Amino acid sequence: MDFVYDRVQNDVTYVKTLITKGWVAMTTTEKAYFLADTVKGAYNYTDFNRVEDNTDEINTLLISIGFGVTLNTKVSNWVMTDIPTITETTRILNNIQLMVNDYYTYVTTPTLPSDMQNMTFTEANAIEKILFDINSIILLAIDSFKYCGTFNCGQTSFL
Repeated sequence: MDFVYDRVQNDVTYVKTLITKGWVAMTTTEKAYFLADTVKGAYNYTDFNRVEDNTDEINTLLISIGFGVTLNTKVSNWVMTDIPTITETTRILNNIQLMVNDYYTYVTTPTLPSDMQNMTFTEANAIEKILFDINSIILLAIDSFKYCGTFNCGQTSFL
Protein backbone atom coordinates (compact mmCIF):
# COMPACT_ATOMS: atom_id res chain seq x y z
CA MET A 1 0.00 0.00 0.00
CA ASP A 2 1.13 3.50 -0.76
CA PHE A 3 0.26 6.47 1.41
CA VAL A 4 0.87 10.16 0.74
CA TYR A 5 0.81 12.23 3.91
CA ASP A 6 3.84 14.44 3.40
CA ARG A 7 2.32 17.16 1.21
CA VAL A 8 3.60 20.68 1.85
CA GLN A 9 2.61 24.17 0.75
CA ASN A 10 5.36 24.18 -1.90
CA ASP A 11 3.62 21.22 -3.62
CA VAL A 12 0.41 23.24 -3.90
CA THR A 13 2.23 26.38 -5.00
CA TYR A 14 4.09 24.50 -7.74
CA VAL A 15 0.88 22.99 -9.17
CA LYS A 16 -0.79 26.40 -9.11
CA THR A 17 2.22 27.83 -10.95
CA LEU A 18 1.95 25.13 -13.62
CA ILE A 19 -1.79 25.73 -14.04
CA THR A 20 -1.20 29.47 -14.39
CA LYS A 21 1.61 28.84 -16.86
CA GLY A 22 -0.67 26.72 -19.03
CA TRP A 23 -0.18 23.43 -20.81
CA VAL A 24 1.34 24.90 -23.96
CA ALA A 25 4.02 26.82 -22.05
CA MET A 26 4.98 23.89 -19.80
CA THR A 27 8.25 22.06 -20.41
CA THR A 28 8.22 18.32 -21.05
CA THR A 29 9.38 17.76 -17.46
CA GLU A 30 6.61 19.97 -16.06
CA LYS A 31 3.98 18.17 -18.16
CA ALA A 32 5.25 14.80 -16.93
CA TYR A 33 5.09 16.02 -13.32
CA PHE A 34 1.60 17.43 -13.82
CA LEU A 35 0.32 14.14 -15.28
CA ALA A 36 2.11 11.84 -12.82
CA ASP A 37 0.16 9.70 -10.38
CA THR A 38 2.38 11.04 -7.63
CA VAL A 39 1.69 14.77 -7.99
CA LYS A 40 1.15 16.04 -4.44
CA GLY A 41 0.01 19.60 -5.01
CA ALA A 42 -3.44 18.72 -6.33
CA TYR A 43 -6.01 16.17 -5.21
CA ASN A 44 -7.21 14.16 -8.17
CA TYR A 45 -8.62 10.80 -9.21
CA THR A 46 -5.35 8.98 -8.40
CA ASP A 47 -5.61 10.20 -4.81
CA PHE A 48 -9.23 9.05 -4.61
CA ASN A 49 -8.26 5.62 -5.99
CA ARG A 50 -5.38 5.29 -3.52
CA VAL A 51 -7.53 6.27 -0.53
CA GLU A 52 -10.41 4.01 -1.58
CA ASP A 53 -8.10 1.06 -2.33
CA ASN A 54 -6.21 1.49 0.94
CA THR A 55 -9.46 1.81 2.90
CA ASP A 56 -10.75 -1.42 1.37
CA GLU A 57 -7.47 -3.28 1.90
CA ILE A 58 -7.10 -2.12 5.51
CA ASN A 59 -10.68 -3.12 6.28
CA THR A 60 -9.97 -6.56 4.80
CA LEU A 61 -6.99 -6.84 7.17
CA LEU A 62 -9.21 -5.76 10.07
CA ILE A 63 -11.74 -8.46 9.18
CA SER A 64 -8.93 -11.05 9.07
CA ILE A 65 -8.08 -10.30 12.73
CA GLY A 66 -11.64 -10.15 14.00
CA PHE A 67 -12.48 -6.50 13.49
CA GLY A 68 -13.69 -4.68 10.39
CA VAL A 69 -16.93 -3.14 9.32
CA THR A 70 -19.14 -3.09 6.25
CA LEU A 71 -17.89 -0.35 3.96
CA ASN A 72 -19.06 1.05 0.67
CA THR A 73 -15.95 1.70 -1.41
CA LYS A 74 -15.38 2.60 -5.04
CA VAL A 75 -12.19 0.60 -5.50
CA SER A 76 -9.95 1.66 -8.41
CA ASN A 77 -12.93 3.08 -10.30
CA TRP A 78 -12.09 6.78 -10.25
CA VAL A 79 -11.11 8.18 -13.65
CA MET A 80 -9.68 11.55 -14.64
CA THR A 81 -13.04 12.93 -15.74
CA ASP A 82 -14.84 12.09 -12.47
CA ILE A 83 -15.99 15.01 -10.38
CA PRO A 84 -16.51 13.89 -6.79
CA THR A 85 -19.83 14.82 -5.24
CA ILE A 86 -20.42 15.74 -1.63
CA THR A 87 -22.16 12.38 -1.22
CA GLU A 88 -19.09 10.52 -2.48
CA THR A 89 -16.59 12.46 -0.38
CA THR A 90 -18.81 12.05 2.68
CA ARG A 91 -18.94 8.29 2.01
CA ILE A 92 -15.13 8.15 1.87
CA LEU A 93 -14.75 10.00 5.16
CA ASN A 94 -17.50 7.94 6.79
CA ASN A 95 -15.72 4.72 5.77
CA ILE A 96 -12.52 5.91 7.41
CA GLN A 97 -14.37 7.07 10.53
CA LEU A 98 -16.04 3.65 10.81
CA MET A 99 -12.61 2.01 10.85
CA VAL A 100 -11.30 4.52 13.41
CA ASN A 101 -14.31 3.76 15.61
CA ASP A 102 -13.86 0.00 15.16
CA TYR A 103 -10.12 -0.27 15.78
CA TYR A 104 -7.26 1.81 17.18
CA THR A 105 -5.21 4.88 16.32
CA TYR A 106 -2.22 6.49 17.94
CA VAL A 107 -2.53 9.48 20.24
CA THR A 108 -0.62 11.37 17.56
CA THR A 109 -2.98 10.31 14.75
CA PRO A 110 -4.58 13.42 13.25
CA THR A 111 -8.29 14.12 13.34
CA LEU A 112 -10.33 13.23 10.28
CA PRO A 113 -11.56 16.33 8.42
CA SER A 114 -15.30 16.94 8.66
CA ASP A 115 -15.59 17.26 4.88
CA MET A 116 -13.50 17.45 1.72
CA GLN A 117 -14.84 20.77 0.50
CA ASN A 118 -11.99 23.24 -0.04
CA MET A 119 -9.62 20.62 1.34
CA THR A 120 -6.18 21.82 2.37
CA PHE A 121 -2.99 19.83 1.95
CA THR A 122 -2.97 19.36 5.74
CA GLU A 123 -6.43 17.76 5.63
CA ALA A 124 -5.40 15.58 2.69
CA ASN A 125 -2.35 14.49 4.70
CA ALA A 126 -4.57 13.72 7.71
CA ILE A 127 -6.82 11.38 5.71
CA GLU A 128 -3.93 9.25 4.54
CA LYS A 129 -2.00 9.46 7.82
CA ILE A 130 -5.03 8.00 9.61
CA LEU A 131 -5.08 5.11 7.14
CA PHE A 132 -1.31 4.66 7.50
CA ASP A 133 -1.57 4.60 11.30
CA ILE A 134 -4.40 2.06 11.38
CA ASN A 135 -2.50 -0.13 8.92
CA SER A 136 0.68 0.15 11.01
CA ILE A 137 -1.14 -0.91 14.17
CA ILE A 138 -2.73 -3.88 12.40
CA LEU A 139 0.64 -5.02 11.05
CA LEU A 140 2.18 -4.71 14.52
CA ALA A 141 -0.67 -6.78 15.95
CA ILE A 142 -0.27 -9.47 13.29
CA ASP A 143 3.48 -9.54 13.85
CA SER A 144 2.87 -9.95 17.60
CA PHE A 145 0.69 -13.03 17.15
CA LYS A 146 3.76 -15.31 17.11
CA TYR A 147 4.90 -13.94 20.46
CA CYS A 148 1.62 -14.60 22.23
CA GLY A 149 1.29 -18.24 21.17
CA THR A 150 -1.14 -17.86 18.29
CA PHE A 151 1.04 -20.09 16.10
CA ASN A 152 1.41 -22.75 18.80
CA CYS A 153 -2.18 -23.52 19.74
CA GLY A 154 -2.51 -27.09 21.04
CA GLN A 155 1.27 -27.31 21.60
CA THR A 156 1.84 -28.13 17.92
CA SER A 157 3.77 -25.54 16.01
CA PHE A 158 2.51 -24.42 12.60
CA LEU A 159 6.01 -23.29 11.61
